[in-house]
Amino acid sequence: MGIEPLRVRAWLHGDNSTAIRLIDEGMRNVQDESHLIPWWGVGALLRVVAGTDPEQAFGPPVLIGHHANRAARGYGAGVSELRKGRSPSESIAEADHLVGHTPLARHMLRTTIAPVVYQAGMESAAEGWLREADAFCRAAGERALQRLVRRTLSSVGAKVPKGPTSAVPPHLARLGITARETEILRLVNAGLSNADISHRLFISTRTVESHVSSMLQKTGLTTREKLPSASAAED
Repeated sequence: MGIEPLRVRAWLHGDNSTAIRLIDEGMRNVQDESHLIPWWGVGALLRVVAGTDPEQAFGPPVLIGHHANRAARGYGAGVSELRKGRSPSESIAEADHLVGHTPLARHMLRTTIAPVVYQAGMESAAEGWLREADAFCRAAGERALQRLVRRTLSSVGAKVPKGPTSAVPPHLARLGITARETEILRLVNAGLSNADISHRLFISTRTVESHVSSMLQKTGLTTREKLPSASAAED
């Protein structure tokens, strides 16, 4: 088995120290050259999570190369700012933008820093990232990464999703909306009243009202008409 599968396996199994060592070994032949390999950014970010300063972990920006590596540096800067008691919002927003069109990279990198973000008091943000990543991995068939995401959820004390999470688009999973709520939301989006939905799903109107109320609370909205689309196209 080559170095790539070994370092990937180590990271996915939570053995960060081994992953860092193997990534470093794989990058020695391109030291002081442009780091085009995205796994280099994961290794540097793991070092930041372990306590290394981002400037030391990533080195000169000119060598970072791949956009996923630049995003990793942004997430690393966010971790550093959290540890200094400063807001990481700007750094994380920039990192999110860099991997906005590569969701797998975004979920990998966010999962890497989620425990630090959670422990720093940003529980809602970290848990939302992980739930979104879980739904994405389930839909995309990324089983190995999904196992890491779920282990990370468990490690921070959050509830691990159960049931058909593939029915929940990532943008709704991030908000904590369940598969049953998504089913009801699709009917709300279609313009059905609570009474119509209760007849369609063979449940009581009160149950529908309870689910709609739950979704309003989770989204911070005030009326059912403003609830987000249940379509996966929102991702």
